[in-house]
Amino acid sequence: MTTFDFIIQLFYLVDHQLTAAGQNQQQTQAKLYPPEVVTLALLFSLQGVALEDEGMHVTRREI
Repeated sequence: MTTFDFIIQLFYLVDHQLTAAGQNQQQTQAKLYPPEVVTLALLFSLQGVALEDEGMHVTRREI
């Protein structure tokens, strides 16, 4: 399984679980949907990157 396939499968699983729990609604001022945020957080945690690190800014272009 390639890295790309892993990320797509992870996003699918997160999206499916959040939809089943009724938590898949985008907030009015949000630029990302909840499954996108959760998937990014999981990927960062798997890499061992803390979201609070200085200089850690994720933009849609970087994804």
